[in-house]
Amino acid sequence: MEPNENIHYNPSRRSFLINTSLASLSFLSVPLFTGGCEDIFKKIKNRPVRRCIRDAKEVNDQLEIYKAAVTAMRALPSSDPRNWTRQASIHDDFCPHGNWFFFPWHRIYLHNFENICRKLTGEPTFGLPYWDWCVEPRIPAQFWGAGNPLDNATRVATSTSTASAASVGLSLIDGFCNEPNFNVFAGGNAASLRPGGPRVYGNIEATPHNYIHGTFIGGDMATFMSPLDPIFWSHHCMADLCWFEWNITRAHPNTNDPVWGNFDHSGMFVDGDGNPASMTSAVSQLLPLLSYRYETGIDCVGKLDIKSIVERNNADFEKTKAIIQKGAPIRLDVKQRFRFAEKTMLTSERIGGVTIKTDANAFGRVIANGKDERVLLALKGVSEPVDSDLFLRVFINKEDANAQTSTDDPHYAGSFYFFRHSRDAQIETADFTVDITSTMRNLQQTGALGDLSNLNIHIVAVPVEGKDASNATIGIEAAECFIASVTTDKMDIQ
Repeated sequence: MEPNENIHYNPSRRSFLINTSLASLSFLSVPLFTGGCEDIFKKIKNRPVRRCIRDAKEVNDQLEIYKAAVTAMRALPSSDPRNWTRQASIHDDFCPHGNWFFFPWHRIYLHNFENICRKLTGEPTFGLPYWDWCVEPRIPAQFWGAGNPLDNATRVATSTSTASAASVGLSLIDGFCNEPNFNVFAGGNAASLRPGGPRVYGNIEATPHNYIHGTFIGGDMATFMSPLDPIFWSHHCMADLCWFEWNITRAHPNTNDPVWGNFDHSGMFVDGDGNPASMTSAVSQLLPLLSYRYETGIDCVGKLDIKSIVERNNADFEKTKAIIQKGAPIRLDVKQRFRFAEKTMLTSERIGGVTIKTDANAFGRVIANGKDERVLLALKGVSEPVDSDLFLRVFINKEDANAQTSTDDPHYAGSFYFFRHSRDAQIETADFTVDITSTMRNLQQTGALGDLSNLNIHIVAVPVEGKDASNATIGIEAAECFIASVTTDKMDIQ
């Protein structure tokens, strides 16, 4: 095998970190530097499969292994870093939310947890099954039952509770996975895992992820110790599948910013033997190619079979790896910005109505064309309710919008959920962004959009079912609309 100069021999910090991280992958640690390339390639082609949870023998077999792993981890002494509670504490101590490290950090977390499961059960082909809430909106039946290691008594959701299609439905997630910009999809820039200041959520985290944690399931899942509930790992496998679908199946490049790619996620994780494990964000992009593969796309149906790319030949595989790791600039070029800078305070009884003065000609151009430009709405400095007992829905030009207004209403633009991450009652703030171009275009076609020089945004605070939100409030520092250019270049990994 010819040496890969970009990864192995370039004396840059990026290359050093990539070398170190690749060495941490269980099946690459020795042969990568000493030969054995055919053996590596064979192991990559036969890497474990993460299967979509459903009533099928191959899935239930994997879930039985998962049960055995959970039981074994709970039996380990607290001094062992692979202990069940110790593993949950990693999330409590380090997990990033509301920034662009959300996806790589959780992918590395899942990867090491999966290796622990394999080691403790003696099942090297084990792959974590994923809960595809796009097509199965109930917590899978295999996660319920007295004496079942996958059950969790703290859940608010029951075995018959059904997640909202407006929050996790296939059409919604499909739209998110078509988002071309990395920041809008994955979260705002950050230099550390928990940098302080407002969190800037990507659309997958802000809606399906936060909804499942803090709004739908509750209990342990609504806390920093959410991995105590075994459904956490299958839920995050689905979130990881969304990233895989966006990045590799639909060929959207991740950022090439070295602050993101070179970030070394060390000092947090352990491998199957309990030894320290490390990896950079750049290498985490490759895990679905090197360490595991997904059985299906987000709709539980196979789409791009990345396995076929792997099986062509080693040269094609190396080319695919290089393209994925190269990434692309992710700057969102804002061409015009329209801001409403008056603070709004919302309750379950009070709707926030915001009128933003805009440029009718510019908005008309975007709505008419919509290929190279789009309109985005940003809510800035949103104060998160302490108990996650309210969430937000946004409507365009819908003066009578309220908590009962259906998300099927053509004026509906998006929802934002809260998953509190602080360990105290200190108010935290977050920023949310939603692309409202298609909503405006649909309203324009039916004649319901109205005057484009005055965009009316109606923000509704909706009580979470089963919670008393009578005293809950949400503050919004500012709202703004902006017209931004769209980057449509995709990676050529076919």
